[in-house]
Amino acid sequence: MTSKTYLEKHGKQWRVQVRVPPSLQVAMGKKKLVVPLHTASLAEADRIKWDVVARLKAEIALAAKGVAVDPDTLTKEALRWREAIHADEGHVRSFTDERTGEVVEYHEAIAADLAIDRAMELEDEHGREAATTFYKVATGQATPITSLLDPWMAERRDMKPRQHRDYRRAVEKFHAWKQTPIEGVTKKVAGGYVAEAYVAKGTHPKTANKDISCLSSFWTWLVKRGHAEVNPWEGQSLSKKLIPKSPKRPYTDDEMVKLLTSTHSEARTSPNDTLLLDLIKVAALSGMRREEIIVLRVKDCRDGLFTVNKSKTEAGIRQVPVHPKLVEVVARLSEGKTADAFLFNVTGKEGVVTERGDYIGKQFNNYRKRLGIGTVAEGQRQGDLDFHSLRRWFIKTARNALQEGAKGYDPWTIAEVVGHDTSAPDAELQMTMGVYAGKQSMEAKVACVKAVRLPPL
Repeated sequence: MTSKTYLEKHGKQWRVQVRVPPSLQVAMGKKKLVVPLHTASLAEADRIKWDVVARLKAEIALAAKGVAVDPDTLTKEALRWREAIHADEGHVRSFTDERTGEVVEYHEAIAADLAIDRAMELEDEHGREAATTFYKVATGQATPITSLLDPWMAERRDMKPRQHRDYRRAVEKFHAWKQTPIEGVTKKVAGGYVAEAYVAKGTHPKTANKDISCLSSFWTWLVKRGHAEVNPWEGQSLSKKLIPKSPKRPYTDDEMVKLLTSTHSEARTSPNDTLLLDLIKVAALSGMRREEIIVLRVKDCRDGLFTVNKSKTEAGIRQVPVHPKLVEVVARLSEGKTADAFLFNVTGKEGVVTERGDYIGKQFNNYRKRLGIGTVAEGQRQGDLDFHSLRRWFIKTARNALQEGAKGYDPWTIAEVVGHDTSAPDAELQMTMGVYAGKQSMEAKVACVKAVRLPPL
């Protein structure tokens, strides 16, 4: 029998045509290689074609040596083949047995056979390893780790943009360390990664545990969706005893003066100077958290009150009196804006809006470090001061004012102003102060906020 494989008719004569793989078409400058056989006989063309085919395939293989295979492109192609094979398995064919008259049904999986042909092409182009990886992925024997990152992220709508970046980075970092499919990640592999990537390099335990937690969360989802049997990252975190304590403290009055009045040109982050100074004042004179301040909208800053609608705790949902020193700041930041506009305009590089608190936190810390404020003890990852230390300063100052005779509020008022839970470990005290006494009056909160004064500038 004659076959038209690798043959095509051109006019009245036959010629050989061999397809150039898409990954090599740019390098070779054509989509297929063609050689005329100078015969009108199909039988003759079929007989003499194989030497020509072999020569053309050798030419393609030679070109492939200078073109590296793109793992991501190969993976995406293999995953498309997997879908085709899965869909093809549902095709049922039947025939009638001539001897018995019985109708026999069978599954015809053409796609799986074609995947073998494609794997053979890849072996010619890029070697056995690339072909084997392609075939295992296409037939469901192996699942690339990064191929399921996007589906996982799509389900995690509760994550903040910064968390998305951290989780994706942790998974991609592990994938870069060991190019292995999900099925190949055992407890031993996970433990080896932790030992080599973190322990051996002396990575801070908190940093290592953050990545391990991200990987564990991803694998929990893989198990839930049937892509993995067990979570190999459980129990892999480094001991918390290895994490040195990094105590934080409030700013001193001298440090507050420096933050608010420094004229060192090298410390300035213009054009963000005014933005940072306004943020520092709001944080220091309200006790609000960074994330609470940065999401304030114009409509949340009316009638002499900051209305906090989003906080890390239930107690954080509250109203905070606007300090007299902040009235001008709020009016200026609200001018010309709609009610739904953010009070603070925070943008990242090239005008791209980033997670608001994360961006401004970096800007503030850069400014603080340029001023030489704060220290980092040996063996610690973080220093003793940050943006949150402005909140600590507010609490310290309100407490000190109370101790010095300030009237109209008490320690419980300070707790409610900053959004701390006023429940106490002692059940009787909790009942007395948290339930029977009820919430603090707004007058008391106003007195608390007014008692906090910036040091003389």
